[in-house]
Amino acid sequence: MKWIWLGETEYWRALEIQARCFEITQKTGIEFILGCSHPSVITVGRSSTDESLFDLQNNFSDIPVVRTDRGGAATFHNPGQLVIYPILNLRAREWGVRYYVDFLLGVTSEYLRSENILAFVPPKVKGVFTVRGKIASVGIRVREGISSHGLALNVCNDLQTFSAFSACGVSGQIFDSMRDWGKSNLPESVFSQWKSIWLQDQEQDQGIVLDASQDLKYFDHFGDLSSVGRVLA
Repeated sequence: MKWIWLGETEYWRALEIQARCFEITQKTGIEFILGCSHPSVITVGRSSTDESLFDLQNNFSDIPVVRTDRGGAATFHNPGQLVIYPILNLRAREWGVRYYVDFLLGVTSEYLRSENILAFVPPKVKGVFTVRGKIASVGIRVREGISSHGLALNVCNDLQTFSAFSACGVSGQIFDSMRDWGKSNLPESVFSQWKSIWLQDQEQDQGIVLDASQDLKYFDHFGDLSSVGRVLA
């Protein structure tokens, strides 16, 4: 598995990088977890209607609105938010979609609790919450057994715009961030810390069999991904 920090990346560029990683995973089995933040953008998932897309474009004319192929409704990304895109072969891992989503949310809530933030995942709600509001959202796509898109965690981003639209199809939702808990973390450091929790929890899952000695010569065919970000491992 390769962990790559992309820094602040335009949303369309992150889609391109995910597509490259998807192809590599499909052909070689090598998996990726990408971390980044985005300039302000509203992304609209498959459950959003054309009418809601039109409303967003009218009401937020100064923010790009992008329709995507992930699940869920509308989500707002902005600088200071950590976005994590795992490109995983769920079929090879024998992970069902529900298990995978629960794993993402579980790692995130566990990380936040390690920072003394009282985080939890409510039953039947796909997100991570604190007593103050929603702090992380999830929206994924699985095609041919391989995941894309992922999770967004509010680290030190401005939450003002969030309250102005129905995030993930829920109107009037209240949002939280790590900064509002007095934390000074930045998205890159949170990505590194989140990685540690992921690896720890993954080792405890007996159903995972991964080959860590993949031959990286396959990168030569698709281009060196180290050129798009800093490879952590």
